[in-house]
Formats: sequence, C-alpha cells, structure tokens
Amino acid sequence: MKFDTVELMKSQDPISWRIARDEYIDSLEQDEEIVSFDGGENYYWIHELESLNE
Repeated sequence: MKFDTVELMKSQDPISWRIARDEYIDSLEQDEEIVSFDGGENYYWIHELESLNE
C-alpha cells in the first residue's frame, strides 16, 4: 500500500498536522522567506513576489 503522508496526517491527526504546519510557517516567516497580507489565510514566497516586480 502507498499513502500520501501529508493527507494521512491531515485526516488522522488534524491537531498534530496544524501544529506542524504552524511551526513550519513560523520558521519561514522568521527567515523572511514567506509573507502573508491577510492574517495567515494565504502565504506567498517572497522570491516569487520579487520576480513579479522585475
């Protein structure tokens, strides 16, 4: 059997999934790799936004 680890974790342990996701996002925000303009609903890679500005 093959499973998608992310989908399995989301469906079987949503609390752990949210904790892991939030920790990952926090680490990227601290490293200034991503940014959100709407309070965390959507995140954008800063390098992609910079490439739109070129």
